[in-house]
Amino acid sequence: MKDYPLYPVDYYNNFNSFAQGVKKFGEKTAITFFAGDDVPSTRSYNTLADDIRAFGEALLAEGYAKKHIAIASEGSYEFIVSLIAVAAAGAVAVPVDIEQSVDSIDFMIRFADAECLIVSPNVHHLLKDADILKKLPYIPINGQENSWEAFLQRGKDLLKAGGHLFDNAAVSPDDTAIILYTSGTSSKPKPVMLSQLAIMQNACDSVAFVDLYEKVFTSLPLHHVYGLTCSVINNMVVGRNICINGDIKRTARDMALFNPDTIMAVPLIAEMLYKRMLGGAKAAIESKTSANISQKLFQRKDTQLDQALQAVKQAMFPGLKIIVSGGAALSKSISSGLMRAGILVLQGYGITECSPLISVNRNLANKPVSVGLPLASYELKIDSSGEIQVKGPCVMQGYYKMPELTDEALVDGWFKTGDLGKIDKQGFLHINGRCKNLIVLKNGKKISPEELEDLLAPIPLIKEVVAHSSVTGKGADDVMPAITVYPDPAETQGMTSYEILESLQREVDKVNESLPAFKQIRFINLRDTEFDKTTKKSIKRQNF
Repeated sequence: MKDYPLYPVDYYNNFNSFAQGVKKFGEKTAITFFAGDDVPSTRSYNTLADDIRAFGEALLAEGYAKKHIAIASEGSYEFIVSLIAVAAAGAVAVPVDIEQSVDSIDFMIRFADAECLIVSPNVHHLLKDADILKKLPYIPINGQENSWEAFLQRGKDLLKAGGHLFDNAAVSPDDTAIILYTSGTSSKPKPVMLSQLAIMQNACDSVAFVDLYEKVFTSLPLHHVYGLTCSVINNMVVGRNICINGDIKRTARDMALFNPDTIMAVPLIAEMLYKRMLGGAKAAIESKTSANISQKLFQRKDTQLDQALQAVKQAMFPGLKIIVSGGAALSKSISSGLMRAGILVLQGYGITECSPLISVNRNLANKPVSVGLPLASYELKIDSSGEIQVKGPCVMQGYYKMPELTDEALVDGWFKTGDLGKIDKQGFLHINGRCKNLIVLKNGKKISPEELEDLLAPIPLIKEVVAHSSVTGKGADDVMPAITVYPDPAETQGMTSYEILESLQREVDKVNESLPAFKQIRFINLRDTEFDKTTKKSIKRQNF
């Protein structure tokens, strides 16, 4: 793999030079989004660069240099302009997760010491009675007086009159650019400080590693670093057309209208795509085969091209060539199924504290069972416990106002990811699970719940599953592997709970046959609703 060259990319070490650099792409389309009338709205790189420059000029004229500015909005053009302008002006952007409760949003803004808030109409309505809007200056994205749009126009007027604050802003690679809150799958979100260099280096490294096509679709939340760095900033570095989707309910519609050749996804989106194609393939050929064709296709693990899936893919997503998946582990069944449809699937691995990308499979160096090769700017090591540790310019500066947690996570420059893994002879990284999630038996043996979940994923009856420990009744420290399942409503319609359990047990018995005795699943629990999830659509495990 050492002979596989990096793809060419112009590197930036701060947001200001990057914001001015994208002007070179001129009238190429930078951003596409769809309104309620299904008509695409677009912004060119010239317009994007000019708007960032104007908004940054207005911020500096208002005295916000080096200040913390929160952004509470869905993914949108305004969000992108605001965040890049804030960081490029030398201030600190604080994007917040708007899917949290009002109290949580209020806390995140306050804890990060924001001195101004940029807020979308939906979030403004959500916060209308919150103290934060009464005590903090805010800029509403609503097109009215004193709005985001008026603020942007003020910046344009200042530039026209000879303003040069943005162009001359003193921005160092070591300055904090963004404070991002972690998703918190097993603990409370923590505010992560990422430098100007960390974000830009990571974005440019990802471009050097993976060659994507020109039309990139993303429904990833932009307040999360995966959506920000790996689906927006990196693609802007090389002038691609990015279609942003700020509403998960319109994902399928926007994807079909845009007809992308590249999709940036979390496993939930990849699974949705595959199941839609699977349904189409089943309908097309079930008259010639057995009725359980979808289950047979789903459970296959090979990647040989399948004519039925290819035909459906061509009808549904004719332009699609690559899916890059991150944010959580992608099931081997989903990955292999998409590849049988003729779609290259590249799985990566990252974490907020690393800006986020740590490793990714490459176009011509793809080992689907792994999470790829480490980026060139990183050093990786596996400690004696099996934990992955990372060192490099993209590692966080620390947790904001949390020195004790920072000292725990960063030791001599090495960030402790909390993930278990190994590096194979070819240099590919493999993830074995989270340290905190391990099921530890009384005899000291350890079981990765993620391993069990991956084996269970192909079972059609299962919509969502979490593997965990369960006390046997012989003592608090005497536990056995168990699973909690949210059954697929479409597959279990008309079945009683007893019938569902009985059917699941038969499937689990088949899985257990392939496992050593200590790993075998001993208990099955059912739940009536989906699991709570983070904005990356990862299941929250704090109850297990």
